[in-house]
Amino acid sequence: MGDALSDLPLRHTVFFRPDAGAEGLSTLLDDAGHEIRRPGDDYSWDGLKRGADEHFIWQYTLAGRGRVRIGKAEQDVLPGEAMLLGVPEDHRYWLPDDSERWEFLYVTLSGAEAVRLGLEARNRLGPVVRHAAHAPVVRAAAAILSGGLEGRIKTRYETSARAYGFLMDLMGESNATLRGRKTFPIERAQEYCMAHLAEPISVEDLARAADLSRWHFSRRFLAATGVAPHQYILDARMALAVYLLRNTRLAVKEVAHRCGYEDPSYFCKVFKTSQGAAPGEFRG
Repeated sequence: MGDALSDLPLRHTVFFRPDAGAEGLSTLLDDAGHEIRRPGDDYSWDGLKRGADEHFIWQYTLAGRGRVRIGKAEQDVLPGEAMLLGVPEDHRYWLPDDSERWEFLYVTLSGAEAVRLGLEARNRLGPVVRHAAHAPVVRAAAAILSGGLEGRIKTRYETSARAYGFLMDLMGESNATLRGRKTFPIERAQEYCMAHLAEPISVEDLARAADLSRWHFSRRFLAATGVAPHQYILDARMALAVYLLRNTRLAVKEVAHRCGYEDPSYFCKVFKTSQGAAPGEFRG
């Protein structure tokens, strides 16, 4: 399946146990693993029987075949295909009786922003999506598993940064898919937001990008995404800040500017309210 997967540890799962304060972060890793299921393993998961806490699951078939049902729709999950699932929801996935095995790589995430981004990607790509073996999202998942098993992902900030990076790779695939077809008003507004995070952005700007009145836009945006437009802008800025703080050596002032904040002090205040730690503490 490609170099990114050739050195995967066989049949291993790592559970991420971030330190205190993780409840204040909006993207977190729960677990990742590489498994092989065979007949007799009694492998079956029901999305309505896994508790009330919200999670997002990405599970990528390496070999063999699994099956998934979401609502009333049912289909196979073949090599090179990934399921995108929310919890709790009406779904079930299992090893079919006529499948000799199901080998897969998976990542489970939690946090409001992680679930929102994951389900937004699913809305764009569909519940079962094809990834090339060398796709960034597949490489990111393999790196998360290896990093967890080797003890290189320890703190809540590291798990948050890895979760966000994984989701951005997944969203990158959904954006590429969108570029291949006609986009809809809310999607145009989302793309405008992500392309102009370093600039002042207002709800009116997003409404113009969607070619809708502010009133109609705000109603349709909330219905489509589950968050108000101003909160979406804030969430996007904070997600970018998390990534820059964990993956670059940019000064906090420069991070603030790239996230659309002219006043670094105000950026620090907003960041601490959102993430539960000041930028310097978050970076470690």
